Amino acid sequence: MRQPRRLAWLFLLPWMPLTVAHGADVKLQQPKIFENASGEKLPYLLHVPEGATVGEPLPLVVFLHGAGERGHDGKLQMKHRQVLDLLTAKGSPPAIFVAPQCPPDEKWSNVHWGSEKPEPQDAEPTRPMRLLLELLDALAKDLPIDPSRRYVTGLSMGGFGTFEAGPRGHQPLIS
Repeated sequence: MRQPRRLAWLFLLPWMPLTVAHGADVKLQQPKIFENASGEKLPYLLHVPEGATVGEPLPLVVFLHGAGERGHDGKLQMKHRQVLDLLTAKGSPPAIFVAPQCPPDEKWSNVHWGSEKPEPQDAEPTRPMRLLLELLDALAKDLPIDPSRRYVTGLSMGGFGTFEAGPRGHQPLIS
């Protein structure tokens, strides 16, 4: 029984200095609202490294939060900042970071969380996932995003979203 605790502690240990040392250095823009042509809205946070220029494409990292961070405030999705801390840690290459917020009572994926066997992906994405893909298309028009370096990561419900987003992206989304 002690072995798993030791492993969990060792896993958490590398994250701790990053959170303390670099968390204060992160400059996220104020919460934004993406609105598509139909008037549907998706709150999100955006981090664009200082000095990003159109001629120098940067990787895009998308962070999908867990069920406990759903809402409309555009901020709660960053309750767990470790992913952003890794992007801004000393020595990390610059990257554009997007953290959308899933609305209450919706999910990034149609997968049933309690299922014991793999389920096929639905033909259509959930509404929040569709809005996220539309947001990424819109950002790609305005920001220097490298289409071959688009990554998605997630926590809990967002982990299910990574498997949903990967095959749905028009350009590669790597989970």
